[in-house]
Amino acid sequence: MKVSSNGTQSENVRGEDPHFDNAIWWYSCNEAFIYSQINNILRLENFELLMSYRYYIIDLCGMIEELYIKNKPRQKHQIVYRADKIKQSDLDAMEQSAKNKDKDQLISINGFISTTTDKEIAEFYAKKPSILADFVPILYEITIDPAIPCTAFANIVSS
Repeated sequence: MKVSSNGTQSENVRGEDPHFDNAIWWYSCNEAFIYSQINNILRLENFELLMSYRYYIIDLCGMIEELYIKNKPRQKHQIVYRADKIKQSDLDAMEQSAKNKDKDQLISINGFISTTTDKEIAEFYAKKPSILADFVPILYEITIDPAIPCTAFANIVSS
């Protein structure tokens, strides 16, 4: 229940929780900058801001999960790409770790990521200059195998 400045009360349909009918659209809308805000909050593990965005994040995760479940029967093995910029020291550590192992390495990412099936698009973004010192461009090649259980993901182009 909310009370306005004139003393009238209004009932929120979802209790005190706001509801985002199209959280995916807002996430991918360049003008809203929600993508960068959410990922910065998750990366920095800022609890106060995380609590401020919790209802939006819950709705976004729910919508991605719905799309994932809906499209899972049609999923096929594919490769997607992600451009990023990371510290040179982090890249060196990743390369050293890869040299010490015989198999592919797992990388944990604290946040949502956008990918593309078009390697040239990812390479374009990887080549963009970085304004941060000591950051280098990298290109992740991510293999999606529907036979392996994983975190929900979805193609949001048509969402």
